[in-house]
Amino acid sequence: MEKRKKVTGAQKERAVTDYLEGKYTMRQIGEQYKVHHSNISKWVLLYQTWGREGLERPKKNRSYPEEFKEEVVRAYQTKNYSLFELCRKYKLRNFSTIQTWVAKAKM
Repeated sequence: MEKRKKVTGAQKERAVTDYLEGKYTMRQIGEQYKVHHSNISKWVLLYQTWGREGLERPKKNRSYPEEFKEEVVRAYQTKNYSLFELCRKYKLRNFSTIQTWVAKAKM
């Protein structure tokens, strides 16, 4: 099995611009870079939120205050926002961050 290489920030930027310009679908780009097409949607989100910088891997994980987490969870629970919209609104990198906070809030 061929080992998948890491996709660089420059490659991600090319993929995102190709998608946004309508040159290729997310599935086509995913096949080209040997990644699942859902990763392309994540790259688009990161690019639209932070520009080129958002496509680079962060040096360390961020931590958030409890009040911030609670605000995001409340916004999610109102059903007025999708996970995608919440990531953009609160400048979060991953849907899974919100999903983790929501699961903990239910406990």
